[in-house]
Amino acid sequence: MVLVGVVNANSSIEIEEVGIDDIELDEITPRVLERGSFYDIDILLDVEEEIENTRIKMALDSDEEWYTLGDIYFDDLDEGMQNIENSFEIASYVEEGSYDFEIKIQDKYGTLAEQTYPVEIVAKDHDLYIEYIWLESYEILAGEELSAEVFIENYGENDEEDVEIEINVYALDISITDTIDEIEVGEE
Repeated sequence: MVLVGVVNANSSIEIEEVGIDDIELDEITPRVLERGSFYDIDILLDVEEEIENTRIKMALDSDEEWYTLGDIYFDDLDEGMQNIENSFEIASYVEEGSYDFEIKIQDKYGTLAEQTYPVEIVAKDHDLYIEYIWLESYEILAGEELSAEVFIENYGENDEEDVEIEINVYALDISITDTIDEIEVGEE
């Protein structure tokens, strides 16, 4: 893994500190993050002069994969120390492994500052994700049967047993319940 810190020669901004869930990141120790989880991020910037139309880009990068984590937009970044607070999600489909957590600060002319930190993405022990729900009919009349298929992906580290699925239409007082005996890791 290569550590990169880039600052445009004309840049008037520096990334002073980055923290995820109140833990400061450093350039050596990988921070462990679970896929399928939300995290709070604090970015401390030293802005030497006001910058207009700025965005902060967050992404995960490795030799094989690249995932965007979101952008934060600003009309104006005022001069002085600025603490930017936001959140992001590591999606359930992100592959496990080592990544560079990239933070880029850009304006309309290009990248003003960039910093990367090592992170390790791991799977949760239990992480079921509803891919989609298919209803046989979108019109249900009183007395008719409700038929549905639920497509679930197991992104976790463990096989899941006796998974109970319940679908409710509260306005019509209709519900359906079923149990899936087993969903193996990586199985849909």
